[in-house]
Formats: sequence, C-alpha cells, structure tokens
Amino acid sequence: MKAAYLYGPKDLRFVDIEDPVPGPGEVVVKPKVALTCGTDVKQYMRGYPLLEPPFPFGHEASGVVVAVGEGVTKFKVGDRVVPHATAPCNTCYFCKRGQHSMCDNFLSNQGAFAELRCSALRSQSGLAAAGRGRGWPAPEPVKTLHIE
Repeated sequence: MKAAYLYGPKDLRFVDIEDPVPGPGEVVVKPKVALTCGTDVKQYMRGYPLLEPPFPFGHEASGVVVAVGEGVTKFKVGDRVVPHATAPCNTCYFCKRGQHSMCDNFLSNQGAFAELRCSALRSQSGLAAAGRGRGWPAPEPVKTLHIE
C-alpha cells in the first residue's frame, strides 16, 4: 500500500509499505477524509522532536474500520470512526494528576495520509464514532473512537 512518510524537514515521500495487521486491542482504518493541521505543517517544516524520522505523516482523518484485533469488541468492520491523534495512558505520574498532555506513555496515531492505518485503543472506548458529514452520507449514526 502507499503511505506518506516524513523523512525529515521538507522531505515527505509516498512509499510502499506492507498492509497493517491489527494486533490485540488495535483496529485497521481505511481513511476516507484526511486533513492537514498546523502540527502537520510544523512537522513538515522543521521536524518533530518526539518522533524519529522516518514516520507516518498526518494524524487527523476519519474512515472505516476494515479489520479488528483480538479483544476489540466495541468496534467492528464497517464502523465509521475518527481515531484520536494521541492518547494518554491514564496511569503515569502526569496522567494521574490530570496533566494528560505531559503523558510519559502517550500513543500517537500517525498515518492519516495512507491507504490504511492501524490505530491502537487504550480501551474499548478508544475510537470516536464519526458523524455525518458533507460528501459522506451516513444512513445511520456513527460511533466515536475515544481513547482513555
């Protein structure tokens, strides 16, 4: 499959990689809509100190679940979801004090600009269901993928 990887400042490449296979507590999502935010622009222009290049680019996308890993019961193939960009662990020193942005063990759901992306769930509420949107009709309500 094709995926956008950032190799360094101003060095974005579309590369061929293996299709992701979900591990325990993970889902594979086929992005339908991906957006570029200010963080993506900063990563592109100057890199990002918490991620060692090369790494999958982009983190804001919505899509459809195409595979679920062992232990995932809240989400199923065909669910429309929006994976959170990052997820705190809720167990480290900072999380226990409500400072989730300082989490020592946060998950980063990179890979919005790929044909498929694997998203880890911190819990069964780890994905947000996607809502109805223009250009993507929703015959039924969608679930939110929320990571706790």
